[in-house]
Amino acid sequence: MSVNRLDQPALASLFGQSSREDWLAQVTKTLKGADFQRRLVSKIDDGIALEPIYGRRTDAMTISGRTAGQPWGITARVDHPSGVDAACLALADLEGGADGLALAFQGSTAARGFGLTADTVE
Repeated sequence: MSVNRLDQPALASLFGQSSREDWLAQVTKTLKGADFQRRLVSKIDDGIALEPIYGRRTDAMTISGRTAGQPWGITARVDHPSGVDAACLALADLEGGADGLALAFQGSTAARGFGLTADTVE
């Protein structure tokens, strides 16, 4: 079993491997005879069908900036205008399991009307 930085089992290790066929068997049982296409497949305006689940691509490229096989990280957004409140919220996020913080400052595109104030370097 793999272990994360908090010495807790990684979420993925708590579940066994399953195939699309395993998933479809569970869906069929859950739908109790209802039509899969009508209940779980939707179509967008141009007629393209959106499936409820897709398999992993066999030709997928690795994500730039990430080492293949490394665990995902959780990044919490910090955008409260009050530095004191932002610090408290950031600490709570880190204590709650976040691996990193994304700081959004007032006036930046990412702030979306909020954002940390940064009048001085301190």
